[in-house]
Amino acid sequence: MGFFSNLFGNKQVHTSTNTQKWDEAYFDFEDRYEKDCNKKVDRIESIETNGIDPDKNIAGFKKQLELCHELEDFCASHGSGGAAYFKENYYFMYENIQKEMDNYIKYEYEEAKRDFEEEKADQKAVKSVSQKVLKEIRNAGGSILQTELKKLFSESELQYYNRVITRLADAGKIEKYKSGSRVAYKTK
Repeated sequence: MGFFSNLFGNKQVHTSTNTQKWDEAYFDFEDRYEKDCNKKVDRIESIETNGIDPDKNIAGFKKQLELCHELEDFCASHGSGGAAYFKENYYFMYENIQKEMDNYIKYEYEEAKRDFEEEKADQKAVKSVSQKVLKEIRNAGGSILQTELKKLFSESELQYYNRVITRLADAGKIEKYKSGSRVAYKTK
């Protein structure tokens, strides 16, 4: 059996009296604890599992599973009505989350990890080139011709150059201006 087998074994004898007691316990639990259960479900559903970082996604799935266990324990701690309420309303959640995590690991994780690592490397390179642009403009006395600035960068750094210049200008850190017929930059 699976995750919830301990709660729902074949211990219940289904007579009309037992069914009536079961129903009363179910509705009593629902009246008292439905809001608490809904808060717990909202917390489960609020956990991010579709972000950029695949390791954080896996951690999110694991946290959701942990919170499902807590919901199950909460319901079960309030007797047969809570156990029945959990089975009726939340039994599927754990299995669905587990399936989603298994499918993510099997079909998406490796590609997502590769893409994430590439994005991190790209961001690191952009940051490095940004810092170098600002440093070189300052070292040149606060302004520099674009042609002179580009000469200071390696071929691999130049692939980020235009994006960096645009971001720095948009952020108000540098200003583009004409120096005769040439383009120059100065720090602000």
